[in-house]
Order: sequence, then structure tokens, then C-alpha cells
Amino acid sequence: MKIKEALRRGIGWLMRGLTKIDRRKLLFMDYYGCHYGDSPRAISEKISELSADNKIVWAFTLPERHKANGKKVRVGSLAYYYHLYTSRVIVTNYRMTEDFKKRKGQLYMQTWHSALRLKMIERDAISRLTFQYIDMAIHDSRQIDFLLSGCGMSKDIFKRAFWLDDKAKIQPLGCPRTDILLTATDDFKAEIKRHIGLNPNHKIALYAPTFRNYGYNILDNFPFEEVSNSLGENWQLLVRLHPHEQTRIIDHPGFVDVTNYDDATELMVIADLLITDYSALIFDFMLTRRPLFLFIPDLDDYLNYERGIYFDIPQLPVIICRNESELTHRLRHIDSEWARPSAALDKLLNEMDFYNLGHSAEAVAKFLIDQL
Repeated sequence: MKIKEALRRGIGWLMRGLTKIDRRKLLFMDYYGCHYGDSPRAISEKISELSADNKIVWAFTLPERHKANGKKVRVGSLAYYYHLYTSRVIVTNYRMTEDFKKRKGQLYMQTWHSALRLKMIERDAISRLTFQYIDMAIHDSRQIDFLLSGCGMSKDIFKRAFWLDDKAKIQPLGCPRTDILLTATDDFKAEIKRHIGLNPNHKIALYAPTFRNYGYNILDNFPFEEVSNSLGENWQLLVRLHPHEQTRIIDHPGFVDVTNYDDATELMVIADLLITDYSALIFDFMLTRRPLFLFIPDLDDYLNYERGIYFDIPQLPVIICRNESELTHRLRHIDSEWARPSAALDKLLNEMDFYNLGHSAEAVAKFLIDQL
């Protein structure tokens, strides 16, 4: 690993010394190159829509698996390092790797991967983080020029939790990945279902849990068959695991595995209800006002062994299920369990104070175009 790390740093040093920055080029990446989605996708597509003069490059671990807006390069290849160090703007929703060293004249925008989150992040969770994680997070934070904030609550957290350089600016421009939750047409939804191979007449339940570090087995503790039976024959259950868990094999019947589907937001677009746990998807999905379940049988252990959370879960305007029987019972009685409109939901959304709701990608794209 040390040899590979030295080699990557050497390549970066050469690229910074021998190449020039292309002031019309932007490099995008979603979760270290695993997907083509999230806010970086929304931003890149909007930039192409607004201005054809710019060059878009996307970095992927497996470029052949993804369709993308612009040129594709493989993470770790010479082409990747060339575009990494010759792009005027770099946009990602996660940290850059430790070998990345921004050169003078480059701009680095960190969109993060949610408008708001339940789990504590960065310095707020420092007592639960490894030294390696902290070093990587500090290294990344110090290079950020623009940290994208999706809402007022998030801006306050970012100010406190990131190790930002004095020159870095938190940009209150919104969360571009949430735009399609509010603007998607019926035709767009039908196309997503067709692409996945779903029955267009079935309702969709999406199960999208986050990861655990303390050994809890998400798959073994979720009642797949019972949930499918509770929903009934007119429903289809989709399962999307967190990128940390994407190599797991889900050996259960009665569901569609969409873990490797590029854009999680598109899955929320077609979902008639969401089942999750401590994932930041909670706050995105609230915008749809559709039924939202938290299945959290391990809450006590999670609070003891994981990072901690920002909200008092019982106070959230969601359906909380602490065990299998609660989940299946409430799914069977979904119409009475989820009353709309919810005053509590309206109150929380108002307190969150979303920026440019439904138009965030355009706001960010115009901002970046001005930087080129």
C-alpha cells in the first residue's frame, strides 16, 4: 500500500508540474466513483444545459457500468490524474482521497451527500472516529473552497463540524439531488420503472438502510418475507444498501435488489413509501410527504456504539418501528398510520429552511459557471 500511495503522489506531483489548468473543465465524482448520481450529477447535467462551452469529466471505478454526462475516466488511471489536476473545478459529494493535493488555481466544491442528516458527522462525532478517518477528513476539509449547504440547519452543522480553511465558504445554494423529488413527471417515473423492469401498475416500497460499524447485520435482521406479505400483491419491495455495503449478497426472496442502481434519488422518486433507519434519506424523502418508516430495532446499541444523532427520534414526524411486529402491523394499516397533511412535518420542514427548493441544481450550476 505504501508503494501504491507513493506512486499516486508521484503522479500527482508530475501532473501538477507538467500540465496547465483548463479553465473550462470540471471533474465530477459520486462517492469515490461508485455511482453516477446525487448532487454532482444534477449539477453537471444542469451546467451542460445552461452552457455548452464547458468540458465535463466524470470519474468512475468502473466506467463501463455507467452512462454519464461527459467524458468518463477510470479512478486511479493516468487519464484520471490528468483530468483531476487540469480541471478548473472539482465537484464531489464525499471526501477526496488522501493523495489529492489541490493545485493553485483549482476550485474544490464539496456538496456532501445530504441536505440534512440524522447521524453526527466529522468533528461533532470525533470521539467515535478513528485517527485515520480524522486525518483524512481534516486533509479534505482544508482544501475545500466551497461547501454546499442544503438548508439552514445544515449550514449551522457545517460551520461547527468541518475543519474548514479560513478562505473556505459555505454556499447556501440548496441540495441539487432533491430537485427531482419535487419536479419529476409521471413519464419520468414510468421510465425509471421500465428501466429497472418493474410492473408499472405496482406500488413501490423502498428499503434503504444505512451502514453500521459495530457488527449489526442489517440483512439478517430485516423481515423481508413478512414485509412483502404485509404490503400485499400490489406492492413491489426494492432494497438499496449503502455504498459501504454494496458488495453484500442479499439472499432473500420477494424483492428487487437496486443497490447498484446509480441514483438513489430516482428510487425515491418512484417510491410510494420509504423504510429506512438512520439514513440521511429521511430528510430528502420528507419533501415528498409520502409514508416514511424508521425500522430501528437496534436503536439502543446504535446510540451506544455509533456516532450519535442530531435529533430526538421519537419527535420526528415519521412512523417509528422498534421491532418486526410493529413494522408489519403498520404496513398493513398504512392508510390510517400516515395522516396527511401533518402539522409536525410542516413544522420541521419550515425549521430546516431549504434553500432554492426544487431549483438548487440551477443555482449551483450558475454559481460554478461564474467561477470558470
